[in-house]
Amino acid sequence: MIKEENLILSIAGHDPTGGAGIQVDAQIANHHGKHCLSILTCETIQNLKSFEKIIPLEEKYIQESFNNLLKNFSLKYFKIGLVPNIKIAHKLGNLIASNKPKIVVIDPILKSGTGKKLFLKKDLDSLIQKLYTKATLLTPNIYELKTLTNKQNIFDGILFLHDQGIENVYVTGELKKGKITNHLFSKGELVNIDEVPKKKTTIHGSGCALSTSILCFLVNKKSLKDACSKSQNLMKVLVKNSRNHIHQNILKI
Repeated sequence: MIKEENLILSIAGHDPTGGAGIQVDAQIANHHGKHCLSILTCETIQNLKSFEKIIPLEEKYIQESFNNLLKNFSLKYFKIGLVPNIKIAHKLGNLIASNKPKIVVIDPILKSGTGKKLFLKKDLDSLIQKLYTKATLLTPNIYELKTLTNKQNIFDGILFLHDQGIENVYVTGELKKGKITNHLFSKGELVNIDEVPKKKTTIHGSGCALSTSILCFLVNKKSLKDACSKSQNLMKVLVKNSRNHIHQNILKI
């Protein structure tokens, strides 16, 4: 019997490049000594240069997959990645509410790695209320925070999310003086800042890997601050060792 603390569930999309999504979640989980169960939210047609199409899977498939996994496994630790539409966001929100997992880390992906927007502006309030409020930790990058909240200042954006009921937010990717700065907020207050040097190359799937790593550290009973900082330190190593490509580098895990 696999112990509960050695299992995570990734609910995310399939990236045919192998650089993000379900595949990276499984690799990061394995790095942490965890076994990664998975449920696909969508297929994608993409490469490292272009993002062509999302093909959502059915809500019925997601529910049936979850129910079937539940027959064999304890499902207490969730990572949620690419959500292709509002219907699936609602399904996942209901699934969380019904099953009450111990930890839910949500990476709020609002555009593809090549810049294609995934949601209309009118959908964002529904995303927040139906799904993101269920997160133990939300991990938006700076673009995603500004898009979700319609606020240009990080602190204003955090207060907006806190007012919506989202307590813990790790905002990544703010560029300051040649460094990437990540901010951890809890209950609307700044808890910690992590800094890493900015790389000249674009790294595919780094946000996906970071959020999954944070989940694994949280499962291992690290504090929120330590889980985020330790994951950022791991990402520095993975980024440094990434596989070179003309369009986007791919993490080597």
